Order: sequence, then C-alpha cells, then structure tokens
Amino acid sequence: METTKGNGLEPYAWLRYVLPRVPQLPKGANVEHLLPMNRAQSQGGFFGTIGKVAGIGAAALF
Repeated sequence: METTKGNGLEPYAWLRYVLPRVPQLPKGANVEHLLPMNRAQSQGGFFGTIGKVAGIGAAALF
C-alpha cells in the first residue's frame, strides 16, 4: 500500500481496479502493467477507468 501512496495513487481505488483483473489474466501472464509504479505512469487512462470502477471522479483519488 505504501507503494501506491508513493506513486501518487489512492490505495483503495487501486485495489478496486487491480483485483477484479487478476483472475482474468492467463496463467503466467505479465502483471507489470498492474503494478502501482506503472499505473502512475499512465495516469490518464488509469484514473479515467478507476473513476468509473469506483464511482468517483478522478479528483477524489488524490
């Protein structure tokens, strides 16, 4: 959770984004795109999606 905070992400919103996606990944799939440091690099897409998933605006994630 500290990694999410350190990358400027709201931990609970990040978990709500990541956890539903993990079971959908194929066995042995690369998960680096889901790591907090990689999500922070693509904030536009992440926060647009996470706002929809969490039912909140992107501004509320900060």
